[in-house]
Amino acid sequence: MGFERITPENLEVYRDLIPEDVAENIGRPCYRGISLGGDEPDTALIWELQDADEDREETSSEIVWLCAPGTEEGRELFRAYREEAEEERVTQTFFELPGDDLPAGLLADEGFSPEQKEGRDVTVSVGELGELLLAKGRVPSYILNLGELMVRQYRRGIMDALFHQKKGIMEDLAYLPMDFFEPDISSALMTDGKISGFLLVHVLPSGKLLLSLLCGFGPDTRVDLAMMIRRSIQAAVQKYPADTRVILRRHNDASMRLASMFFPDKKGETVTTGTRRED
Repeated sequence: MGFERITPENLEVYRDLIPEDVAENIGRPCYRGISLGGDEPDTALIWELQDADEDREETSSEIVWLCAPGTEEGRELFRAYREEAEEERVTQTFFELPGDDLPAGLLADEGFSPEQKEGRDVTVSVGELGELLLAKGRVPSYILNLGELMVRQYRRGIMDALFHQKKGIMEDLAYLPMDFFEPDISSALMTDGKISGFLLVHVLPSGKLLLSLLCGFGPDTRVDLAMMIRRSIQAAVQKYPADTRVILRRHNDASMRLASMFFPDKKGETVTTGTRRED
């Protein structure tokens, strides 16, 4: 059985199979999608390549969406995925997917060891952020909103962030235009006329706000990060309803500490995870 790639050109055919917050990524440099196709397709597998643009022999892949109505379709889908992964030099595949109705038997047969655990995403509301002590007080003038920057300042700042190995949860940060991020609640740190830090927020199609990058590479990073967080929270409280959801992804040690410090009692939803080698 053959397969077809899911692209921006044929994405509309798959709208009912792929959540809108996943579908918006089709066409980005690090995202791939395949289906077994057909007149009325009912399969889809979407994944994100990680570290693909870096000078490494190994590339990782994270499956971000899986839709397969039956075991046989699932096997064919993963067979096609293996072909694509081999071309991309993928050596490890990981997934963290919501819900407990994933085809555990299929995933186990495909070499994963699926298990349920707490997810990495902590979801809070704009109202809860506004109640934080850090959100109160003055914001220094060297903290700007993203909309105040010229495109060339943004591009130069992003290149500096990548030089300092800061890319947040955006694998393709180098390629993302400035308007990918919410201009009013995203923040930038200006030091001696140059950008030396970012707090970037992306608005998902569902209306949720996704914290995409928080970094500083200036002389007083700790204070600078706190001030960017303060400015962004104050702007979000002014612009968005209090019940607007904000996703904090605990993708590394720093983000885990941040979420724990501000919201120690918040937990992620239960997800199913698994990893396999592609060697």
